[in-house]
Amino acid sequence: MSQQTINVGSGELAGDGESLRSAFQKVNSNFTEIYSAGFGIGQQGPTGPAGPSGPTSNYTEHRSFFVDYNGTDTNDGRSRGLPFKTIARALSSATTGTTVFIGPGQFVESYPLTVPKGVTVRGSGLRATTISPTTATNSADGFLIDGETTLSDFNMSGQYWNTATQTGYAFRVATSATFTTRSPYLERITVLNRGTVTSATDVYGFASGNAGRGVLIDGSVIQSNSVETALLFNEFTMIVPGSIGFHLKNGARVEMLTSFTYFADKAIWAESGTAG
Repeated sequence: MSQQTINVGSGELAGDGESLRSAFQKVNSNFTEIYSAGFGIGQQGPTGPAGPSGPTSNYTEHRSFFVDYNGTDTNDGRSRGLPFKTIARALSSATTGTTVFIGPGQFVESYPLTVPKGVTVRGSGLRATTISPTTATNSADGFLIDGETTLSDFNMSGQYWNTATQTGYAFRVATSATFTTRSPYLERITVLNRGTVTSATDVYGFASGNAGRGVLIDGSVIQSNSVETALLFNEFTMIVPGSIGFHLKNGARVEMLTSFTYFADKAIWAESGTAG
């Protein structure tokens, strides 16, 4: 049956249009035909011809995870409304291309925190996000970083140096890391450590000699198929009283822009070696 059209007349008061009964009979007939063809609500319409095949996609999803002081690690962490509680939980789910966004506040984490290859960790700013270790892990290393990683916009504090285990660096290249396309990049970060004993005349605990260290870059720990071991720093500050700022070993390299070290025993300590 073809579409039925209602004669609405030549004018509003002309009186030459179709009667109301006849008009609605045509309306009902039109709807009956539509439903009979399978286009009613909740009905599946007829299948049309197949379209041409599109190109194969090489797209890889780059996920984001969110960490907030008021979050919980049983959330999925994929939105600001359902964030994780800890950075460790977010990093455990992160893969290449993931960005971990950390909200403002004080985050007490169980160190070390391993940053997988190609992952970005971004805080909310130097005066907003502070990361520190639990009491049980305050002489462990902070972040263990792999290749193609980026870390930015947060403070770190509360670490101590452990002579027996040689740990207590804020940042350290992870054992078996692979640097493939670019070096890790750290920017807008402040590391503020103190010795265990402070006083009115030694507010940073310089005399204790056990304040946490800054960065260890060891060329001997990365995979042999990597490019050279190098880290890049921008707007990077370390307050490490009586301790070490940058520690380079076994062919490691460092590039620093607008970076500062305060109260250190050695601001930059470079050791030669044959393993890197």
